[in-house]
Amino acid sequence: IPSVKAVAPSAYEFAEVETRKITVQTMVVGTTADYTEIRALPLKSGRFFNEQDTRSARRLAVIDERLAETLFGRSEAAMGKKVMLKKVPVVVVGIIKEQQSMFGGGGSQIYIPISFWQNLFNTNRVDQLEASAISKDQVEESIDKTLKLLHRRHKNTDRYRAFNMEKEMEAANKAMGIMTTIISAIAGISLVVGGIGVMNIMLVSVTERTREIGVRMALGARRKDVLIQFLIEAIVISTVGGIIGMILGLGGSLLMALALKIPPFFSWTPVILAFTFSAVIGIFFGIYPANKAARLDPIEALRYE
Repeated sequence: IPSVKAVAPSAYEFAEVETRKITVQTMVVGTTADYTEIRALPLKSGRFFNEQDTRSARRLAVIDERLAETLFGRSEAAMGKKVMLKKVPVVVVGIIKEQQSMFGGGGSQIYIPISFWQNLFNTNRVDQLEASAISKDQVEESIDKTLKLLHRRHKNTDRYRAFNMEKEMEAANKAMGIMTTIISAIAGISLVVGGIGVMNIMLVSVTERTREIGVRMALGARRKDVLIQFLIEAIVISTVGGIIGMILGLGGSLLMALALKIPPFFSWTPVILAFTFSAVIGIFFGIYPANKAARLDPIEALRYE
């Protein structure tokens, strides 16, 4: 088909990959040399397997950066090392740079020649054919011609389906946008409710400590000092809540990763954002109680029972 630039068969299966110390459940992808061109996978080091490797069903593997770091500590240390894939020794010949997916990282993968993959899983299965067109304008033409060729050769019009990844990505991004909006709305409502809770706690604290505030002012504390004191207390309450939430979130994610036997993914960005939002919520909802405390009349505060 002239409009098709490259084609690569691919097959997928989960399996355990292990070193002497670590065992990880990961996605095993069987494919050919053109897969990197079609998927635009950037190599960090080493090489991808070639046509000769596929013809010979060589026991070679290319792993992604995250899996390399999980198994060997450093991605560079994985090059040339052997790992056990379903108890079969495999030599790592390449490392693929980690790429962020729209879902936030994605799972780790190990790529092997499809001929070796079929031997390893004792099957001649091919899950899909992945192809790239010469240009965007020829994508639909390539899909139509490919389907017609498959139907003509295999006489089965119901078995084959084609997916335009560009359209699939557009649909997925739209769905993600809707999901993000819903989650953001829920998070916003939760923050407001939490902030109101902090404000109520601080108002109760101001009421219970009215005499204490009066004593401080009588001893020379300025209104500014009282305001700052109660603002700091509000920030501390919000931040402690944020820390507890982060611990629960990280713990839940770690348990899920261990249960699914996939490498856990950690990013400092959510941690920094959580601390920032906690502080902002503390300041915003702590201003009113702090201001109320700072405006108390020292004489009236000392008389309060």
